[in-house]
Amino acid sequence: MNVDYASKMRQKPYRKPKIHRKKITIQFFTRKDYYPSNDMDVMLLAQGSSAPCILPDTKILMADKNQIAVSTIKEGDRILSFDKKNNTYSENIVKKIAVHTDETSEYYLINSNLSITGNHLLLVNNTEWKMVKDLQKGDIIHRYPNEPEKITEIELVIKDVPVVYNLQLEKEPGNYIADGICIHW
Repeated sequence: MNVDYASKMRQKPYRKPKIHRKKITIQFFTRKDYYPSNDMDVMLLAQGSSAPCILPDTKILMADKNQIAVSTIKEGDRILSFDKKNNTYSENIVKKIAVHTDETSEYYLINSNLSITGNHLLLVNNTEWKMVKDLQKGDIIHRYPNEPEKITEIELVIKDVPVVYNLQLEKEPGNYIADGICIHW
């Protein structure tokens, strides 16, 4: 049976497609800005998914071993970074503080301790950086001073958070200790 599709299509009334408009802001970050791995050359972020961030009351380990909330850190402050190759800690300097006010609507709570967005990187098995959203129960994360910590709980929290933070550091390794856990900016 031969069907004339063109005539069949003409029989159906035309329906104007629904167009949903939503304003988004797109930012590009190079691997050097955010990731130490060669696996990711460019990261495309739409506002709303936001850059990798932590909540305002997250405690950051300073070079003097005190912990202060990320919301009180200033450019030039000295913090500790972890060198996974040498298994040592070294002093690093906060170069830039990213404050995102585009209201994050979800974050992860790891072991009832660290509140962090899903696209942030954590050191897993002391060998690789893994996005929080890809972590699973049983993964081993790096806890200060040099203790492996097994993930026993990982909970997606749906809650509006009006302000989140991230720190950019002056030198490699570009990581810092947030609520005792090694994370990468």
